[in-house]
Amino acid sequence: MLAIGACYGWLHQAWRYQGGAIQDNGVISYPRFSATFAPIPFDRAGSRTYEFSRYPADQAVVFLKMGSPQRADALEPLTTRMTVSVRDRRGFRCQATGYPAGRSDEQAFVTASPVYATGIWLLGCNPVSVAGCNPCTLSVEISDVDPRTPRLDLIPSLEGGGIELP
Repeated sequence: MLAIGACYGWLHQAWRYQGGAIQDNGVISYPRFSATFAPIPFDRAGSRTYEFSRYPADQAVVFLKMGSPQRADALEPLTTRMTVSVRDRRGFRCQATGYPAGRSDEQAFVTASPVYATGIWLLGCNPVSVAGCNPCTLSVEISDVDPRTPRLDLIPSLEGGGIELP
């Protein structure tokens, strides 16, 4: 019985996590864990800080999910500035600033189906080491809002763990 409990605990590492809501997509899923936090409006300047502890994977990608899919071609020319960071007591684990427009090293990338975007990630926080975060803070700032920016919420998330198949 003890072996079954230990095996279950190993397979279900998300029980120790503290922070936003977390979903375990299963051992052979990629990403396995998705922790989501309260939304931030994309069309208004502002910032939010979220605290989390014991994320169940060693590395994660900071992903800004869109509350509803948007046409990628409408987002890609925008110059709205997004800054994300993860820090612990010793300092920054990652910090990145970008825009949907442009594609240099630190710029945003719009994840899309052929037509619709589902979210944005910034290369400077992809991936970030979250091993030992107890606690860490995730900060998201929206600034210099392009007037063409659609009214929608971005839902910050940490995506990581699992088995990535070729």
